Amino acid sequence: MIELVVVMIIISTIAVIAIPRYARSTEHYRANAVSQRLVADLEVARSHARATGTDVTVLFDAGKEMYSIPKLPSVSNPGAGTIVTLSLAPYRSNVAAASFAGATTVVFDGYGLPSDGGWIALTSGSMVKCVLVDGATGSVSVADHAWKIPQDDPIRDNPPPDLPGSLLAPPSDPE
Repeated sequence: MIELVVVMIIISTIAVIAIPRYARSTEHYRANAVSQRLVADLEVARSHARATGTDVTVLFDAGKEMYSIPKLPSVSNPGAGTIVTLSLAPYRSNVAAASFAGATTVVFDGYGLPSDGGWIALTSGSMVKCVLVDGATGSVSVADHAWKIPQDDPIRDNPPPDLPGSLLAPPSDPE
């Protein structure tokens, strides 16, 4: 009987340690997956703009936890544009905020260049990933965890309520 109690205590201790780690690793996985999906979709929108020689718009809607690319045909419904709902599986994430010179829309022109550079903050649980669009080249990347919203960004004047406060902290000096 004592052996059974000892085994139960050991199993309980392992569970107490493992469950929070599993939850954090799931959030980390989802944040990475959603940021890589967004990078891929922005690159496809940029390539589509270059291939067709037309403007392609990407619209971010933090309130609906989604983004859309109206001119990019959907794989599941070729007659409609692409709509990605981030709150659904497998991502279970959301767009906390997006800013392209104060707007929540980026337009890639026929040369694949964006109307403005900017960023999109994605959250999954406590994890935050920021996707950056370079205004000069149109290149898209995922920022590291130390990235902060630039001091001159218009969103600082009126931040959305769900924007993680850590993103508004003063940027650290690069070393």
